[in-house]
Order: sequence, then C-alpha cells, then structure tokens
Amino acid sequence: MKAAGVILVLILGLCVAALGQNEGTVGDLHTDCHSENLAKRAYAVGFVSGVALTANYMSKGTLEKQPLWPKTKGQIVDAVCKYIDLHPEKWAEEASLGVLEAVNDLYLPSSAREQKRQ
Repeated sequence: MKAAGVILVLILGLCVAALGQNEGTVGDLHTDCHSENLAKRAYAVGFVSGVALTANYMSKGTLEKQPLWPKTKGQIVDAVCKYIDLHPEKWAEEASLGVLEAVNDLYLPSSAREQKRQ
C-alpha cells in the first residue's frame, strides 16, 4: 500500500514536470508532431500525453469515462496533433494550454464545456 502511494507521487511528479516544460507555442508543438526527427517527435508524444493524462487526473477520471476517450496514449497524441492541424488560429497559444483546450474540446462532454466557460 505504501509503495502504491510512492508510485503515485512519482507519476504525479512526472506529469507536473511535463506541464512545467514549456514547449513554447502550439505552433512549435505542431512542428514537432510532424517532425522527421525522432527526438522531436518523441518529445511531442511525451508532452501531449503528459498534459492529457494530467487533465484526466485533474478531472478525477471524468475524461477517461467518456465514450470517445482513446484506449492508448498514441491515439490521444494523434487526436491532439490532428486537432492542432485543424486549428492554426491557436498556434500562437502556449503549448500546455493549447493541449488542455484540445483535450477538453475533443473529450469533455459539451454540457461540461459550457459550464467550464461560464
């Protein structure tokens, strides 16, 4: 039981570290999502999945209970990168905020999104 608590603290520390790593802008993340450079692509995967899983944790698991929530981290990353592709007007935003917005728009029920905006 004590080990589970330690593991949870370590996981949360890693997720918070991902939020603290400022990728720059959503446009920078867009570039990394499509990069041929494996290190940049891996960074985008880690950054997006870290922010998305932190958003799920902060929602107390509400996001992962949604019918459209992906089964794998790779599917989350692919969906967020596609969302970024389709919204160039957001490319100037800070990356972590842009990923949170993408996750909310993709997976949060519309009724919850309306409450959040009020």
